[in-house]
Amino acid sequence: MNKEEMDEKHLREWKRKQIASISMRQCRLMLLRMGLLESVETEMEKDKVLSIEWEYATEIVIDNPLVLMLSQKLGLTEEARVTMFEEARLL
Repeated sequence: MNKEEMDEKHLREWKRKQIASISMRQCRLMLLRMGLLESVETEMEKDKVLSIEWEYATEIVIDNPLVLMLSQKLGLTEEARVTMFEEARLL
């Protein structure tokens, strides 16, 4: 790996740490803006454990298994998920 690739890798890692988590408020507002809030809430209603996680979590972590599963069900790529977290951090 050359210096440019290493610098890029470190930048990606630093960036991911900066957006590693968002508040539930930020998450819900971002999902609403994206038109996905109702779909997520529908998914949460299908499973009591997921429903409890969704209802009582205070923060959402980007690589949480719940987030990864929902991203897949909603057809979000990793890039889209990262962008969502980046934008949600500004809310």
